[in-house]
Amino acid sequence: MINIVFLTISDVYARHLIGFTINKQEEVSMAESISLAVTGMKCGGCESNVSMKLKDVEGVITVVASSKDNKVDVTFDPSKTALKTIVQVITDAGFLVEP
Repeated sequence: MINIVFLTISDVYARHLIGFTINKQEEVSMAESISLAVTGMKCGGCESNVSMKLKDVEGVITVVASSKDNKVDVTFDPSKTALKTIVQVITDAGFLVEP
């Protein structure tokens, strides 16, 4: 059975921009959100690059990358992926995650 999840307009818009949908209530209730300081992103292309690579990681629910703010906000299911995996994906994309 699929539960309906109510999201704000900005949540829906952000997920639409990066191609995410949330179908199960369990994903939302078990999710952990982090904000990572990331340097090296200079433009929207960099933001898209990070977002697309993180989107491919199992357990990642949402990604919002901001070159202006030098940060990447990620919501993920810690039972499916680890923070170190997320950091490695960003690093492999050519950007530096600050401690």
